[in-house]
This record gives sequence, C-alpha cells and structure tokens, in this order.
Amino acid sequence: MHTGIPLALLLTAGAMTGCQSYSPRPLDSAAQMMDAWATRLPDGDEVRAFAAALGRSGARAGELFCPEDGLSLWEAEIVALCFNPTLREIRAEAAVALASWEHAGALDDPVLELSVLRVLENVPSRWIIGGTIGFTLPLTGRRDVERARAGAAHVLALERVREAEWRIRHDVRALWIDWSASGLAADLAGGMVDRLLDVQRLADRAAAAGEISRAEARLVRMERLSRDHERALLRVDHARAEAGLRAVLGLRPDAAVRLEPQVSPPGGWLPGAGSATADPAADAALLAERHPALALLRAAHAESEHRLHLEVLRQYPDLTFGPSVERDQGAWQAGPVLSLPIPIFSGNRRGIAEARAARDAAQAAFESMHQRLVGEAAMTRAECAALAEARSALEAELIPLMDAQLEEERRLIALGERSAIVIVEALARSHDLRRQLIDLSRRESLAAARLSALLGDDQESGLMERDS
Repeated sequence: MHTGIPLALLLTAGAMTGCQSYSPRPLDSAAQMMDAWATRLPDGDEVRAFAAALGRSGARAGELFCPEDGLSLWEAEIVALCFNPTLREIRAEAAVALASWEHAGALDDPVLELSVLRVLENVPSRWIIGGTIGFTLPLTGRRDVERARAGAAHVLALERVREAEWRIRHDVRALWIDWSASGLAADLAGGMVDRLLDVQRLADRAAAAGEISRAEARLVRMERLSRDHERALLRVDHARAEAGLRAVLGLRPDAAVRLEPQVSPPGGWLPGAGSATADPAADAALLAERHPALALLRAAHAESEHRLHLEVLRQYPDLTFGPSVERDQGAWQAGPVLSLPIPIFSGNRRGIAEARAARDAAQAAFESMHQRLVGEAAMTRAECAALAEARSALEAELIPLMDAQLEEERRLIALGERSAIVIVEALARSHDLRRQLIDLSRRESLAAARLSALLGDDQESGLMERDS
C-alpha cells in the first residue's frame, strides 16, 4: 500500500500540471468602447492595408483608395468590410470553429482507475490494492472523420463570413443610393423654393400695384411655404439616411468624414447589360458559381455529409486497452485489461437517422435557394429593363417638353399675358417631373444593385476571393 498509492497520486499530479487555468476578462466600460471606436477611421492603417491588398489582387484595377477627399461608394464598401459591427461579430464567431478544428480528432486522455479494498476477515494481508490505466485505441478511424467534420464546420463558418461580407457590401450600396437620392430631392426642393421666392416677390409687387389680387399673391406665398416645408422634411430624411449609412459602415456618428453621393450605378452593376431576355440557364450557372448564399448552403451540405459519416462510425465503439496492476495477499499481479462496448441495443440509430435527415434537409435547402435566386434574377432583370425604359422616356421626351413650356410661360408673364398662378403651376409640374426622375433613377439603381448582388461581376469575384 505504501508504494502503490503514492505512485498513482504522483502520476495524477503530474498530469494535472499540464492543465490550463482560468482568468476572468470583464467587458470594457462605455468610455473605453467609445475610445476604441474613435480609432476606427476611414484613413486608418487597417483600412489602408486592406485596400492595398485588394489592389494587389487585381480587383477594382485602376481605382485608388483616397478617403481624404471624401468617401466614394467603392471606398465606403472597403470601410464597411473592415468596421461593420455585424461582420466583426460573425468573424469572431468563425474563430470558434477554427479553434474547434485545430483541436479536433485528438486522442482521449488515458483514464486512471484505482481501487483500495480492505478484507474484513482476519487474514495476514488485509489490503487489496489495484490500478489500471486505460488508453483508447482509435480502430474505427472516427478521429479522422471528427477532424474532417470540424474542418467542414470551419469552412462553413468562413462561408458564413463571406456571405455576410457580400450582403453588407450590397446593403451599403442600397443605403448609399437612398441617401444620395434623398440629398438630390432636398436640393431640388431647395431650388424650387428659390424660384418660388422670386415669383412671390413679383406677385407681391404686382398686388401692391393693383395688377393682381391679394388672394392670388397669397396663393403664391402658400405654395412657397408648402415647398419650404417639403424641403425641411427631405433634409430630415437625408440626415437620417446618412446616420444609418454611417452605422452600417461601422463609423462613429460624429466621425469626421464626407460622403460623396452617387445614384447612377457603374456599368459593372448590370451583369448581362441588364437584359430582360437573358438566358435563365446562364443565370443559373452564374448563381451556382458566384452567389455566396449557395456557397454557404453547399458548405452546410458538406458538413452534413461528414456528420453522417461520423454517426455511422459511432455505432462501432473503440477499444479501450491498458495495463492493470494489483496487490493481493502481499503479492503483486499484473496484466492487460481490454474494454469493448457491444452495440446491441442502441447501435447509434437515433444519431444516424438524425444525421441522414439533416443531410436531406441541407440538399433541399440548396436546391430551393437556387430556384428562388434564378426566379429573382429573371424578375430583377425585367424590372431593370422596364425602369430604364421609363427613365429614358421621362428624361428624353417629357422633361424637355416641360422645360420648353415653362420657358414660354415665363416669357408670357414677362409680357403681362399670364398670371403668377400659371407660372407657379408650371414650376410645380416641372418640379414633380424632376422628382419622378430622381425616384426612377433611384429605383433603377436599386434594381441594378440587387441584380449585381445576385449575379456579381468579375471585379466583385476578385474582391470576395481577397476577403475569403
């Protein structure tokens, strides 16, 4: 007894020295978080390094990252990829899958078993001391499959990051278009107010001279005040849109950065020239090749395959082997010990059935998503073509006619042949047509951005390869 137990305790203590310790890490205070947030600037080292690496990858060739003169839409996408809070959270979660993969498939630690028994009867040696060290022998190959499944889970986490990056970039585009359009609408309303103010001055002088009634002059003033109120509301919408855009970029609300508006999409936003008659089979191939949501579901299906393989192997238990030492009646005895569970009752049937059903569900999700995306691409192409046609007609035909009519009304008023109300109505019609043009341009750009989010382009593919 005096030699066996201390030796076992010594082995156990030696094994425990390799264990890790715990140390708490409390959350930062609000002031600390705000200070850290203040260091995330569009012209910071992190963003510049990312933009430089992107330039070396060949994506967006010829474009320079120069946030000092204001952020363009493309530069804002780079900033969002670095600082967006949702992306930072998803990337941190991907680190969990990486840690799991790095340590997956390790052998089980040996199990030390000790037994100390005292014989109650009166015998010369009343103590029976036994000890066994059990080692698991991975005969089924389950460890390799566990590591393969952890690797597939890590790939799935990376695809989840890539899909989130893709989604955030196109969210930035949509928000940027809405913010830019709201700014144009506010500026247009401001110009309308300035023109109405000129008309109001003329109407006030004409009313004072008795050339028109005071009621007519009052109507002009009411129209000017109404348009001024409209401009104020549009400025509120513009400020709100900019605050939302800064939040998606991951910038502090008070960050000193100027954003450059952009409504019209660059050519790369319209894969296939935005044709409504594009080949659905070609779109289906592009979607399967480029869309991150499908890549994410493909990775989920691969992970489900490894899970099923692992559950099948778990019905065959591993062998536990180890030496055993025992002291009985003053004599030491030694020999091997084998342990092998017999898969009779369970056979891991539940785990196998669930894994097989999960694989079927992953396949159904992939196929359903692909079909939905093909249909959405066709619908968005048709929307792009229809909006482009409507915008072109308004821009090339109706607005020029309205401008000519407005100029004629101004000439007749100068000759005293028209009243102030007529010019106000003409200005209102011209203003409303230009508001429609801004809205059509916004909707067309949003549709083009959605089509790009579905089908992508070569430049975007290079960017996402760099991100992954």
